[in-house]
Amino acid sequence: MCIFGGILERRKRREWVQKMLKYEILELEQLSGRRTKIYTILPKGEQTDLFSQFVEKWTATHADEVKDIVLRLWQIGHKFGAREQFFRHDEGKPGDGVSAFFDMPGAKLRLYCIRYGSVALILGSGGPKHVRAWQDDPILKRSAERMIAYAKDMNRRLREGDDIHWSRDGSEILGNLKNYDDEEDE
Repeated sequence: MCIFGGILERRKRREWVQKMLKYEILELEQLSGRRTKIYTILPKGEQTDLFSQFVEKWTATHADEVKDIVLRLWQIGHKFGAREQFFRHDEGKPGDGVSAFFDMPGAKLRLYCIRYGSVALILGSGGPKHVRAWQDDPILKRSAERMIAYAKDMNRRLREGDDIHWSRDGSEILGNLKNYDDEEDE
C-alpha cells in the first residue's frame, strides 16, 4: 500500500505540473521600461495573472510592502535595471534564474521571480516569510515550486528557440508567449 501510494502521489503531482505548465507570458507594460522588461505568468484556465494575485492577496495585510514592491519594480523597469542586490538568488535549482525579490532589508514579503540578467524579470507570486527556508512554509513553498517549474520550461523553450526567443538586442522575449492552443482540451 505504501509503495503504491507513493507512485500514485508522484503520478498526481506529474499530472498537476503538466497542467500547470500551460501558461501565457504577459508583459506588464506599466512596469516595463527601457532598462528591464517585466513580465508575469497567466496560467491556463485562470482569470488573473500570478503577480496580480500576489498584489490582491497581500495588499490588505502588507499594504506598505506591496506598494514599495510595485514602486521598486517600476524603478527597475525604468531607471535601474534588475540589479543583483535587489534579489536573493538561487531560490530554485542552480542556474535556473529563480530569485526572491524584496524591497527593503527586513521586509517580510517575498515575491518569487525568474531573473534574466538585468534585462528581464518574470514575476510570480509569494508571501510573507516568517521561516528560515521557503520549504518550511506552505504558501512560499507552492509559490517557489511553481516558479521553479516555469523556469525549467521557459529556459528549455528559450534554449531551443523554436517558439520563444530573445530579441536581436537581447532585451525582450518574443515569439509565441502562449504555450498552448485555445482549442486544446482542458
